[in-house]
Amino acid sequence: MNTKNFKFTNLIIYIIITCLIFIISTNTPQLLDKTTLPNDIPQLFSGLLFTLLTISFILFIYKETNKDIITDIGLLNKANRPLIIALVLPIILFILSILLGFATGTLHNLSLSSDGSAWYAFLLNVLVAFLYEAFPEELLVRGVILSELRKKLSFLSTLFLLPLVFALIGLLSHAFSTLIATGNLTPPPLIILIQFYIFGIALQLYREYSNSIWPSVLFHLICLELTRYVFNQQNNPIILFNEPVTGIMLLIGLFLTMYLGSIVTLSVLLFLRRKN
Repeated sequence: MNTKNFKFTNLIIYIIITCLIFIISTNTPQLLDKTTLPNDIPQLFSGLLFTLLTISFILFIYKETNKDIITDIGLLNKANRPLIIALVLPIILFILSILLGFATGTLHNLSLSSDGSAWYAFLLNVLVAFLYEAFPEELLVRGVILSELRKKLSFLSTLFLLPLVFALIGLLSHAFSTLIATGNLTPPPLIILIQFYIFGIALQLYREYSNSIWPSVLFHLICLELTRYVFNQQNNPIILFNEPVTGIMLLIGLFLTMYLGSIVTLSVLLFLRRKN
């Protein structure tokens, strides 16, 4: 930690600007939906806007306040063992989730979808989710805000504080989205905020262990696509299976294996590294 370079005003400004970028970008699709554009274009445009605003903000920080911001974020780190492990871990956990589903009897008749529209929607969403969610969100939250916090606070302090900031930003974005769409200021359900918080802890552990933003971006993206096109069998999935209770694989696959599996595995790896 380098407390001499920490500025509370910078932290507050970073959080406010991050909130504004989130709100502007997440509400743009609703404005574009009123046009005659195809359904996929509004979110793709918003993703480009979200990413461009984020990169512009980071370049502004680099130019005006912190020449080390790119290094602090770990955007251009060279490949090393922790980085490779962190990049491979989500894939291993996904495979483990499928094996766990078979072992517990909650998954039957596994097969790949032959529906071309499902694969088209999935591939398009990979691009949209990268631009609209995974990449800019990680650069802002686990990048800019976390880097500033770590100048003042310890790893454990930020591990529990930053996911709370992440959940609150998500709350504000959701509230403004519903306000624009319905005219009512409706907060998201409590379970969504709890999910954001647990998800935020896992994402931060990827960032901490690898010292790079890319594993958290990859984990973020994989979890989004698993939620939308694998574990949720009601949404034209690319992997088909039967489950005895609707949504049970979403619980076992996403929360138990991907989230908690990442938290436990990375915590052990960090403990062993600090011990050595």
